[in-house]
Amino acid sequence: MSPISDVVDGLVQDFNLHLEHATGKRGMRVMRYARCIAYVFEDVGGLHFDERQDSLIKRLAKELGARCTILDLATCNTATSTALGFWADIITQSRLNGGRVLMVNPNEFVLRSIRMVGLDRLCEPVADIERALAQANDVD
Repeated sequence: MSPISDVVDGLVQDFNLHLEHATGKRGMRVMRYARCIAYVFEDVGGLHFDERQDSLIKRLAKELGARCTILDLATCNTATSTALGFWADIITQSRLNGGRVLMVNPNEFVLRSIRMVGLDRLCEPVADIERALAQANDVD
């Protein structure tokens, strides 16, 4: 599989800048890897969802197409309604564009919240980021 396009680089940078200005901190960031992207969630308490973020999620999902998207929840300690909305939007947009979503190691509290809203049925659990990246490289 070929590396993702330069357009994704610009979208990832735009997304991270927007998040930093919108929240004043980095509770979430987007990481670009050779063949996938990862949304990394840490301190979700200060996040808010806006039209710009929704637009960027849709554009990234469309640009990635049938590639893999990773939700890295390994360091996320809570699941607010806003965070669940982010995750639902990312999963939905990725799947609508033929992509696959891997969810990395959420803690028990976060996983319980994910299960309550049914998001666990739309993504694949993975133990750690290294395994997720290995699986992302297997996606055609």
